[in-house]
Amino acid sequence: KDLSFSQRSCVIFAKLTFVPPHLLIMDEPTNFLDLDSVDALIAATNKFTGALLVVTHSRDFLQKCASRYLSILPDQFLMFDNMKQAERSTYSFIAALESGGDIDLKAAILNNPGGGSLRTTTTIGTSEARIAR
Repeated sequence: KDLSFSQRSCVIFAKLTFVPPHLLIMDEPTNFLDLDSVDALIAATNKFTGALLVVTHSRDFLQKCASRYLSILPDQFLMFDNMKQAERSTYSFIAALESGGDIDLKAAILNNPGGGSLRTTTTIGTSEARIAR
């Protein structure tokens, strides 16, 4: 009752840091880290007992830390048990988007069992042509 606002803030922060978190959110955690630091981060995240939400472009980091993958698309979230499935959904979505047609993501994924490389090549070609205009 007798604590100032800043003192109460310090107490709240101390409480938050004392109790182990249930969720750790990391946005591009490997940026600007050397290889030894990335390895240490991977080891630490694998020991973490809570949920880990990572946004990263590092495929290697994800493969070493993640057990499930989430693709975030307009109006939906798709959960996958392996990276190949998540990549396929992303490539299929981009290909459908680039084609200008209606996007039926589930049909695009089912029609692309090979993993997306053909659709990715097509999408890159389409994107390059659009940029050249």
